[in-house]
Amino acid sequence: STARPAGGCSFAYALRGARSPNDIAAVAGGLRADQGTVRCFGQVGFDADERISRTILTALKFDPAVRSAASIRFSGEIFAVLCDMFIETAETRDLNPHGTSSPVDFALSSCCSKGVPDVVAMHGSSPDASVIWIFDEGPARLASNIIILSNRIH
Repeated sequence: STARPAGGCSFAYALRGARSPNDIAAVAGGLRADQGTVRCFGQVGFDADERISRTILTALKFDPAVRSAASIRFSGEIFAVLCDMFIETAETRDLNPHGTSSPVDFALSSCCSKGVPDVVAMHGSSPDASVIWIFDEGPARLASNIIILSNRIH
């Protein structure tokens, strides 16, 4: 399983005290551009997207206030714009030298020793395994940041 969001963009929000994907609402199938608009390509519900749920659960271990996340396909242009937008950004690889957790969990954990950055870019072993995570405390501000990002991309 790669870290790439299935629909190009995944978006999720965890209940306070979340401990499993059952406590995290997400869009199954992700969000995709379709005829000039963005559409959900699945139902919104709990335990709907394992990858983004695992990402939030890992972030919650380091900061229980960070309950919302989005993942988008990696692009150098997008990451550069995000670096201009946010103070706390990090880059990592999907390597897991100890074999104790998933590559995504290990990669994200390696960036969170001083808290969860606003943005984490994970360079995978292939383009399909590369992803950018954007974190926030709640979905409204996260969605606003994604809209701002989309307006800044050329």
